[in-house]
Amino acid sequence: MKLQLLSLSALLSSVLAAPSTVYFFSNGRPSTTVISSNQETPQLNIQETRATLSHLLNLGHWSNNEAPIDMNGPIQQVFNQPGMSRKNLFETLGGNLVVVVEGVKKAEELLPSFHPSFTVDNSEGIQDLVSDLAWSVPSEDRYLFNTHESSKSGDALVNEHLLAEHHRNVDVTVFDLTKKADALFLEESIALGNYIEKYEKKHNKNSGSDFIRITIKGLSALAAEHGFDSIQYQTGQQILKEFLQLTFIPEFEQIHKAYTTTIFVVAPVTRQGSEMFASEAAALDQRTHNNMKRALAPGGSCFATEADCQTNTNGCNEHGTCVLSAAANCYHCKCMKVNTTQYGGATCDKIDVSIQFHLFFWLVLGLVLTVAMAVGMILQMGNQSQGGVPVGPTRAQLKRD
Repeated sequence: MKLQLLSLSALLSSVLAAPSTVYFFSNGRPSTTVISSNQETPQLNIQETRATLSHLLNLGHWSNNEAPIDMNGPIQQVFNQPGMSRKNLFETLGGNLVVVVEGVKKAEELLPSFHPSFTVDNSEGIQDLVSDLAWSVPSEDRYLFNTHESSKSGDALVNEHLLAEHHRNVDVTVFDLTKKADALFLEESIALGNYIEKYEKKHNKNSGSDFIRITIKGLSALAAEHGFDSIQYQTGQQILKEFLQLTFIPEFEQIHKAYTTTIFVVAPVTRQGSEMFASEAAALDQRTHNNMKRALAPGGSCFATEADCQTNTNGCNEHGTCVLSAAANCYHCKCMKVNTTQYGGATCDKIDVSIQFHLFFWLVLGLVLTVAMAVGMILQMGNQSQGGVPVGPTRAQLKRD
């Protein structure tokens, strides 16, 4: 029964995996490049995407553990596009900007002015891929955007007024300031609006290639709260479209002489399939399903929407991402390894010290045993030494003689 449950989970995980559309710009292929719309967009898997970006971002080999990648297949189709091949393999890139926009129903509606460079057949491993790329550069050259850290006010009303000043053609009053999803979107939008200016001032121009990672979750939160056809989602998409196309991407292109910009537009993960799975699992073994659900959500750490997960865990405390569990039909934190530190816990707020503990425990135990053996040997040598000393006749024995 348990095997059947797990097999259904694996099957639905593959069905529910959302696709991703990738836009790529560089100093050899700026956002103003006109691309023929009748060109077929290549599709890559996650391993091919990793290899492609490792090359384009000049980050070396994608992984020593990965199987060899066919460079003559879809990857070659990507490099055959105008401006995609690197002419100077020894060129030092000033900055690599990687943006992941989650919860976009149609990529062409968010970025209508640009032509996608390729698509990824499923985006399940996108966040892990971006994390691997980010942690491959020195910490002083790494810039990771976090909404909760970047926006200090947390005041939805103030953020609404600030957003209205930048987007006068958009009615921002459609947002419900009492909703966590709406407040998250407003907070994120204001923080993003200030981020490029802050980055330009604080980045080290004399260091190596910068890696700037940004994950945009506000639009996904609006979709989960109100739906894709809602006025809130449509307005949010319009604001984000104007910001990315007219401000964010062009401004970053002016900062560095040599640069790359990669934008992952991730389609939403539907929960319909997971609800069907819950029904099937109940028919198979309701008790097993409930046990799995409780195991995935200790202490109420699994949430109905991604927005709730982000808000209640402070973005998994910046040490993980909120992911949908098909088995439990809710969102929970998937913790990451930051530098050499592995985080854990329901909200990724704890450091996993199991490896350090075992190392320390066995090291101390080994030292104790070594000291005990050494002391035992010394005592044994002392006893042997005393037993071997010759004892002469006593004074009384000499007198009798």
